[in-house]
Amino acid sequence: MPDRSETKRRREREVFAIPKEHRAAVREGLDQAERGEFASDAEMAALWKKGGL
Repeated sequence: MPDRSETKRRREREVFAIPKEHRAAVREGLDQAERGEFASDAEMAALWKKGGL
């Protein structure tokens, strides 16, 4: 059985494959930012309220 440090090193070398849907959503968000399309203060307040913050 590998020791903890070896297990940690293995995890650090693992590659996380980002699903295509996530990449598409990130690209869309970056495109929106480039166009200056940001959430309004009211939209952000509603989001925080919905999350209980």
